[in-house]
Order: sequence, then C-alpha cells, then structure tokens
Amino acid sequence: MNLTLLEHLAGFGVITKLGDKTFEAVNSFLVRTARDPVPVTDDAINPPETTPISEESEIDLIVGTKKDEQSLALSVGALALTASSAPLLSFSGAAINVYVLYPIFKRGFYRLFIKRQFTNDLLIILVNILLLLSGHFFLLTMSTVTFFFGSWIQYRAKMRSAREISELFATMPGKVWLLKDGIEIEVPLEQVMAGDLVVVHPSEIIPADGFIVTGSCQIDQHTLTGEFQYAEKTVDDKVFASTMIVSGVITYKVTSAGSETLAHQLNEILKHSVDSKTQLNMKGEEWADRTALPIMILGTVVAASGQILHGIIILKFAIGNTIRIACPLGTLNYMTILTRKGILVKSSRELEKLPEIDTILFDKTGTITEGKPVVREVIPLGAADGKRVIELAAIAEKRMSHPIAMAILEKADEMGLSIPDIAEKSYTISMGITVKLPDGVVTVGSRRFLESEGIDLSGYASILDELLTSGFNVVVVALNSDASGFIVLEEAVRPEIVSQVEALRARGIKHFGLVTGDQEHSARRIAKALNFDSYYHSVLPEKKADIVRMLQEEGRSVCFVGDGINDAIALKQADASISFSGASTAAADSANIILLSGGFESLDKLFEVAEALRTNLKESLTLAVAPSVVNIIGLVTIPEYSVLAAILIKFVGRGAAIANAMYPLVKEQREKGRLKVEERQVEEKQVEG
Repeated sequence: MNLTLLEHLAGFGVITKLGDKTFEAVNSFLVRTARDPVPVTDDAINPPETTPISEESEIDLIVGTKKDEQSLALSVGALALTASSAPLLSFSGAAINVYVLYPIFKRGFYRLFIKRQFTNDLLIILVNILLLLSGHFFLLTMSTVTFFFGSWIQYRAKMRSAREISELFATMPGKVWLLKDGIEIEVPLEQVMAGDLVVVHPSEIIPADGFIVTGSCQIDQHTLTGEFQYAEKTVDDKVFASTMIVSGVITYKVTSAGSETLAHQLNEILKHSVDSKTQLNMKGEEWADRTALPIMILGTVVAASGQILHGIIILKFAIGNTIRIACPLGTLNYMTILTRKGILVKSSRELEKLPEIDTILFDKTGTITEGKPVVREVIPLGAADGKRVIELAAIAEKRMSHPIAMAILEKADEMGLSIPDIAEKSYTISMGITVKLPDGVVTVGSRRFLESEGIDLSGYASILDELLTSGFNVVVVALNSDASGFIVLEEAVRPEIVSQVEALRARGIKHFGLVTGDQEHSARRIAKALNFDSYYHSVLPEKKADIVRMLQEEGRSVCFVGDGINDAIALKQADASISFSGASTAAADSANIILLSGGFESLDKLFEVAEALRTNLKESLTLAVAPSVVNIIGLVTIPEYSVLAAILIKFVGRGAAIANAMYPLVKEQREKGRLKVEERQVEEKQVEG
C-alpha cells in the first residue's frame, strides 16, 4: 500500500496546526529569501526601489542556470528511488524532489504573496503538492525530471552561446612590440596607449585599434566581420584589435586600446544580448500566466471533489515553462547564427521588429556612398585626349590631400601615368590651382575659378550646365588659357546596394528613401540610379528624425540606416535602426543592429533571419500549447486517462518545442558541413587536374 505524505508525517509526529499569523510569516520569509539575506527591517517588508527583483532575475532563479544541471541529476536519482517498493526509499526520493523544487516554490509564493500574481509557478506547486499528499511519488519525480530536462537544455545552449562569444574574439597577446626612437621594445599589453606605434608580425594578434603607418599585410578579421576572406591592408587603412596578421609586417598608430577597442565593446554587447527576450516570447508568458488562475481554480475544484488525479491532469495544462524554455532558446540560436555571420543585434526585440518594416531610409554620405569621390568620366576638349587631361590635373594636385585630389591621382595611377614633381607652384586657396610647367601654365579647379582666371568656357556652357544639374562635381582643366577637358566626379556608391535593395523588395519591403543634406539634383540622380521611391534633399541633421516621425505618423514602420553623428537622433526615432562597423561612435551607440563587415552584403540575410525567427517562435508557441490540447481531449474522451500519460505527452510536446528551437542551429551546422565537403571536392579535382 502506498502511504500518503500526511500518513508518513503523522507517523513521524510532525503534523502541527498553522497559527493565525501564517500569512505574515510567509510574507516576511519570502521577502527575506527572495534576495540575498538582508536584516528584517521595514525595508525588508517593503523593499526599497533600489533593490527590486527584476522579471529576469526571478526567472534566473529557476530556468537556464547552472543549478538546473544539478537539479536534473538529483531529480533523476529521486526518480530511481521512488520507483522502489520500499517506503523509506520512496519517501527519500520524494524528499529530494521537494529540495530540488524549492526555488520554484520560493518564486511562486513570492509572486503570490508579494506581487499578488497568479502564475504558472502556482500550477507547478499545486501539482507537486497534490502528488506529494496523495503519495504518488513516482509521478511526482517523473514530472520534475521532465521539467528540469528542458531547463537543462536551455542552460547548455546559454553556456554554448557564452563560450562562442568568448571564443569569437581571438585571445589577446600578453606582450606587444612598441616602436620607440626606431627601436622595437616589448612591453605588457596593459601599457599600450592611444598614440603608441605598434609593430605586428605574421601570425600575431593585433592588440589595439588603429591605422597603418608603414607596411602592408593580409588580415584575418572574420571575428569582426564574419568574412573568412583575408583583407588586404596598407598605409592609412584601419586595423582592429583581436584580428590576426596572416602575412606582411605593419607598424600602426594606436587610436583605441583596452576597453575602448571595437572588439571589447562588441563583446560586452553580445554578453548582454544572450538573455534578451522577444515581444512574442513575453506575450506568450503573459498569456500563460493569465490562464493560470482559471486552470488552478478548475483543477482544485476537481481535485477537491475526490478526482485528485483528474485535477492534477487539468493543472498540467500549464504551458508557461515550455514557453520560457523554447522561445528564449530559439531566439538565442538565431542570435548566434547572426553573430557568426558578422551581424550584431543588441536586443532580440529589435530583431523581432524587422519583419514588420515596410520602409527603409538610407543616409547618403558614408552610408549609401563610400564617402569619397571617384572619377566617373573624362571629357577631353580640343586637341587633348583623356590621358593628357588627367596628367595635367594630377601634376597640379600631386601635393594635395583633399578627396578630389586623391580621386584624380588614383585615376592617374590606374592609367599608368608617371607624374613628375613640380617645384614651383602658385596656389589660390579653396578655389583652384595654377601650376607653371616648362610648356605652359596649367589651371585646375571649378568653373567659377577658371572663369575668374580669364579662361573662356562659354562654348561649353551647355555641357557644364547639364553635368552640374545632374549632381556631378566637375573639375575643369586648362593649359595656357585654353580648356583642355572636364573631369567628372561622383561619390562612389557601395556596389552591393543595388542587389540588396532588389532582394529586400522581393521580401516585401515597399518603400526605399534617400535622406541627404545635398542639393536636389544630386539626391535625385542617386535615388534614380538606385531605383529608390523617394528622396529628401537639403536636410539638416536635426530634421532627419522629423522625416522618420512623419512617415511613422502616416502608419509606416520605418528602419533608418546611417553611420554619422548627425544620424544618431534619426536612428533612435526609427522603429529599427542599422549601422555598421567603422561608423561614428554616436551612430553605433544609437543603432540597434550593427553590420560588422562595414558594408551591406548581409542586409538581406538579416531580414531573412528575422523572418525565420518569427516563424520559429510561432511554431514553438504552437508546440507549447499542443500537449495541453491533447490532454484535454484525453481527459474528456478516455475515462481511465492517467497522470503518467499526461506527463509523458507534456514531455513529448516540450521536447518537440525544444527540438524546433534547436533546428536552425542544426541546419546551419549541416550547411557548413556540406560547403566544406564541396570545397574539399573542388580542391581534390584541382590537384588531380
């Protein structure tokens, strides 16, 4: 005969009558034990706002912590004991079960007595109390094992994610080679400061952010960008801490060290993103908690009528803990996938907003464009040809360092021109350059400058008007007062933008807009070239947020993409905001999502993953509810429907929800394996060939 707990306790002589102060005693106890121990004072009964228990910290008391691993092991041991026919062993198993369930009891009673909330925890408590009092110790421990198994899976996933984050950034070197007075000196990493010159050799980790002063190299920077193709870097290029030199030797000047480096900041953001929750996740938990009271009342009434096991089955309708495990687990896995692809999402809630976006606004300079001009076209005039026009302009601009000069010099280098040094020069500040050569005087600059120098351009007025109206920058080149040609420049548009916009349109995003401080002709030309739906020109920095707000008031869900300090307010105003590695600190801080590659190659992938996450969460919620539906049907249609069947069905449902949450990561691993096999096959064929 299976004795009830009350009979066991009566035998031990420990049944007592609760006093009149039960509620106050429980209230005081819960306030003290729900936190680190504090003195029993007025503050203990009415805790100050400076030490609240947050929703997250309460959940951490039970789900997804190191203690779950221990609790699972103990509950499995308790299950083995309760399977025994010996009363003492069975009772011992029940006692162990009570011990491992203590955190659930604590949280459930805390919410009931302190917060006056009826939650799913109370259903778990009632189920366990009823099973305990009715002497069904085996069912009690079986239920506990299924609960902690799911929590243990979530804990393992969190630990895996944390481990990947710690391994994402290469181990920093303990020693660094500083260049002082032409001599390399080895110093501890902690002594490196902004302004220092650091020398890095092949296979060494770059210890701090900076820019190259001398040398060139290939760098493996997949930890920051997600790209495994080596990046070629040379003088003036930026380098980042935690990336590795593959070949070449460089000396670079440190701009940020220690906690100020990009790698350190990204690492901190990733650590905080591990525990973020989606709105759908929180709504599911809220809905589950709202159903807790009616389920508890119904189950209690049925149990009080003598149908204890049927009452327990009703109480097992609770779905909150499956939601708490499966939804965060799926979210965490998708966040991990994005991190591996070089996309940093600061909060899963921001990722959840992306499928609702119907409008994307792009800042122009430094975002749509690369922030530097390039030579689009050379228009020779008279007897000169294109090479001669570029050569004359390059001679004049050789000692200059402004963006237009650099664009002309790059074009000359591309054409293979050798540009001589000219000692005697005469400059007109900010308007143009005049250079005396053996065969004449070269004048280079704007239309206004050349006309002010007495050079007649009236015969080319229509050409110049058309170019300038179209938004191009035009440099006029003249030799001995005769126009030799026009160099037409434009801002270099990021090459991946067009394909990414097309892909996003196919995904259902309806409106793309350009926001810029440039004049209308320039904004119109770029917007047309990119097939954008609208453009906003001559926009002051503080007005960008007003445009976002205006579109939101029209009922649109707006994503803003920007990189500059003047984009920060608009980024905060938008429903979703995207920036990228290399953007200003203000933009990176304001944006919810950062593309670590520094470009937009992964923009469509970001939206693809966001849509997949939403689908996965809905599937997990469905799988969380399904076991309860099956148990209801079983209870109504099968007279001998058992608690064990209800527990096993709940376990199968929870397992399916967890498997669904894990599937995206498994799928990605399979895809990686397939690609590796294909790469190996290609290599083998090349060797055979």
